[in-house]
This record gives sequence, structure tokens and C-alpha cells, in this order.
Amino acid sequence: MEMAMGKITYISTFIITMKTKFVLLAYILISVSCSMQREFVKTNKTCLFNDSIFEIQKEEMVFDGAKYDSILSKKGAFYDDSKKYIKRIQSKKIWLTDRDNNLIKKIKYNSSNDIKHVYFYLKNSTSTKIGTEYFFNKNGEITETIDHEKGYNICWAEAISILRKIARKEIKKYKIDEFILNRIDIKEFPEEKPKWIISMKGSEEYNDLYRKTYEIDGVTGTLIRKYEIHIIPETP
Repeated sequence: MEMAMGKITYISTFIITMKTKFVLLAYILISVSCSMQREFVKTNKTCLFNDSIFEIQKEEMVFDGAKYDSILSKKGAFYDDSKKYIKRIQSKKIWLTDRDNNLIKKIKYNSSNDIKHVYFYLKNSTSTKIGTEYFFNKNGEITETIDHEKGYNICWAEAISILRKIARKEIKKYKIDEFILNRIDIKEFPEEKPKWIISMKGSEEYNDLYRKTYEIDGVTGTLIRKYEIHIIPETP
């Protein structure tokens, strides 16, 4: 455009340049507006807020020692599977895994078999708690809650959904089936901005050669950056 305008007189060039700047500014504003509209729309369905695994069931309020203690005395842990859930049971602890989405609810009990602590995380992301964490007193009353996604407009499930769109070709090529989730804890680091850091697990080829990591803005859902972690095979 500048090369074409170079053939016009100085005054005409100035007028066209000012007009071009105005048009360009309008285009940028429209583009930003459209971009904002395309950002991920938060829905309870996507965030699985209505998933029953986030509910604390009546039967989970007390550890069934009469049912489990005799089994646990013979072996340290055992599994009780159903079509929807995988239940892993240890002394005073239960892990409930949703087969469909790899969500895990961990329940801890006190010495009297009463519930004392519940929190949630994604499989392979044990250090990253999601949703709300609950603490109970000996009467089964909630005494404290921690909202691990406070300050985040984009929940963990939305972040993964965004990544599925960004990396859809890679996910298909390497048969990606699991996501490893991390986030910035803005309670611990209040000067930091909310951000999801996600990597993926897929085929043996993908896992052995390199692993891409994606950083997604926890407020807008936009991709901040991506980078690769190359794995160097051990030599004999």
C-alpha cells in the first residue's frame, strides 16, 4: 500500500495515509471485538459442575469399616469397579475415578470413620487440585472450603477443551488420550496472572520423543505460548 501511495503527491499521500490509519484502526477494533466474541464461553456443562462426582453422597460421609476392614487386613488396598466409576479403597481413604473423564475424588476419614477431607483432581495431575476442597469436623459439618479456581474465568475443563481445538491435528496423529494439568496458584502467587499449563500423553512415539506444553490464559482462554520438551533417550 505504501509503495502505491508513493506515486501520489505529498498532500494526497498525507490525506490517504490518515484515512488508511483510520480504516486500519477501525479494522483492528473490529478484529479485537470479533476475537473477544470467539473466546471460550463458560458453561456449566463444559465445566462438569453438574457431574455427580463433585457431589458428596450420603454413603460417603462414613467409611464402612464393617465392609472394608476385614478385606484391608488381608491386603493393603482393593478395587470396587462399576460401569461408571473405579473405586480404590485403602484404610480411611477412598479414590473414586470417573471412567468417562478421568476425574478423581479423594475422600479421607478420621479414626472414627467419619469424613474429614474431600478434594478433586485429574488423573496424572495429582498435585493440581481443581474445583472446591472441603474440610469437615467430627460431626460431618463443613468447616472450611477452598476454591482452587477462584480468580479463573476459564475452568480446567474449558482449558482442555480449548487445547483440543488448538492441537486437534496433533491429538489425532499421536492418539492423545490424557492431559496433564497444572495452574498458577494465585493465592500463593498473587502477583501472577491466572494461567493453565497443560501437556499431553499419547502414543509411545509421542511420549518418547517430545512433549508439547501449552499455556492458556485463565481469564480469556487465549493461548499464551507453547513450547516443546524434548526427551533425550538414555544411552547404554
